[in-house]
Amino acid sequence: MLNFLLNNLNRKTKQIIVVFNDFLIFIITMWLSFSVRYDELYVFRENDLIIIFCCLVIFYSSTFFFGIYNQIFRYASYSAALQVTYAVIVYGFLSFILLSTIQELFGWNGPRSVSIIHSTLIIILIVLSRYIISEILKKNNKKLDNKKNLAIYGISQTAIQIARSAQLDENYLVVCFVDEDKNNIGKKIFNIPVISINTLKKEVNNFKIDEIIVSRPNETIESKKEIFKSFENLKVNIKFFDSLTAHLKSSSLENFQKLAVENIFKKKNYSKNFSEKSFDGKTILVTGAGGSIGSELCKQILHLNPKRIIVLDHSEINLYTILNELQTIKLFKNLSSEIIDILATVKDNNRIVKVFEKYKPNYIYHTAAYKHVPMMETNIIEAISNNIIGTLNVARSSIKYNSEKFIFVSTDKAVRPTNVMGASKRAAELYVQDMSSENHNTIFAIVRFGNVFGSSGSVVPLFYSQIIDGGPITLTHKDTTRFLMSIAQAATLILNASNYSTGGEVFVLDMGKPIKIYELAKKMVQLTGYSIKDKKNPNGDIEIKITGLRKGEKLHEELLIGNKYEKLENEGIIVAFEEKVDRNILENINIKFSDSIKNSDDKKALSALKELVSDYTV
Repeated sequence: MLNFLLNNLNRKTKQIIVVFNDFLIFIITMWLSFSVRYDELYVFRENDLIIIFCCLVIFYSSTFFFGIYNQIFRYASYSAALQVTYAVIVYGFLSFILLSTIQELFGWNGPRSVSIIHSTLIIILIVLSRYIISEILKKNNKKLDNKKNLAIYGISQTAIQIARSAQLDENYLVVCFVDEDKNNIGKKIFNIPVISINTLKKEVNNFKIDEIIVSRPNETIESKKEIFKSFENLKVNIKFFDSLTAHLKSSSLENFQKLAVENIFKKKNYSKNFSEKSFDGKTILVTGAGGSIGSELCKQILHLNPKRIIVLDHSEINLYTILNELQTIKLFKNLSSEIIDILATVKDNNRIVKVFEKYKPNYIYHTAAYKHVPMMETNIIEAISNNIIGTLNVARSSIKYNSEKFIFVSTDKAVRPTNVMGASKRAAELYVQDMSSENHNTIFAIVRFGNVFGSSGSVVPLFYSQIIDGGPITLTHKDTTRFLMSIAQAATLILNASNYSTGGEVFVLDMGKPIKIYELAKKMVQLTGYSIKDKKNPNGDIEIKITGLRKGEKLHEELLIGNKYEKLENEGIIVAFEEKVDRNILENINIKFSDSIKNSDDKKALSALKELVSDYTV
């Protein structure tokens, strides 16, 4: 019972308990010291109380100076005992001087040797009590005993992400951060201490560290050698962030995606043509902020330190996740941006109007969309109400409240669509294009690109999960190709495009040559250290199964509707010149959309969608 209670107390409460424990030890050993010295059970006199109080002040001053209450009590160790010893020796020396001074100046007739006896007894009982506390705390439930203890080397955003992931994983426990920067040593992150390499070498066995995770993913071979050299005498595994696959699944997936970008796509890093000044004093609204693109946009924008960033999403867990990430970045980078979280759907026009009325955002990045192709085939009303009407709600509020820019994030599936999702995004494009020609102060632009590597709708997380589970990998068609780029690349190019925009453009991100998904699957298997199981290799690890194209799915995607386009100076961006639809047609179709949504009539909604998007084929 005591074990359970102690293990479920927070660290501050544990520290208070230990301080009180030491107080009791101090009083008891003081009485014992006098009793031993006089060889009888001593009764304190009135003038002894002043001496005891002064000694108590010296004792706590010394113990706090030596930081003995900053220890992790579960891992009480030899060095912790030394800390206690040093602190009490200093106390004993100072208390001896105190008693000598009082004896000389004030005629106190107590024995000075009490300080020596007292110090000796304190050391014995405090070290013993620490050992007992340690053993009680170590006898935690079996889950804690089975956890793998991690030390994270290097203080960085990546280190924080690894620690967060480990906290959510019942198999791991981060016991310390290790850093070379003296300014970081002694601090705490998530109540986990930051220690030096030398301290780690002394404490590795007492902390029972199983692995050291190096949190810097882009280490060179030479720097890796230096790190291995630093820890060469420690009998623990050293894992670099790019080999965490077997440990922290969420972090390893993110890192695997980075690794795959480097090894499969060989994509270039696009330069940024926007600066902090572009967002200075601005209020930025990102809809769909918890999604793959939305969250990356939020993070990149936050680094530019705008006045305010509004993160809006209809998913509670997605909003919670991005909010935590942004707050961590803000704290870590010492940024001043105000972060506002709005739990809302873009379908709720009244709610959107209130958001605009209150915050009056300058720039809007509209990424909110339902984008899973098969699901939207059976949820037509939701696709139209969210992807089209939701876009209109945000766009109209942008005009009403004089927003400077509205950037609509679209998809290659909007080009000659074969599914409801793509057609709904194309319809939204047409409405945004029309709004750009109206007489108002808001700049409207569209940014269109293909699949994002690692997004919630990407094949990469699916394939990765299937590989980790032992296969098979499911693929709709052996010849399927897709345009793919990383989330970070896409977000950077969206911000670049918005900086170029003067109104009405359709920006297409140059995604290079399309990737054959079958080849992607094979290379992913190889990158994770497995082999393909097929006719040539029946004893392989992972099989690739072809399941057939799903309803509305294309074999190949496109990015351009026509042949009129030009490349901007930033070679990652193309401006496409596309025909607009007559406003009367748009208004008429909008009425049909509203009626079909009101009556939950899928057939009428689909009919209106086909009428508006003339090249939509089923």
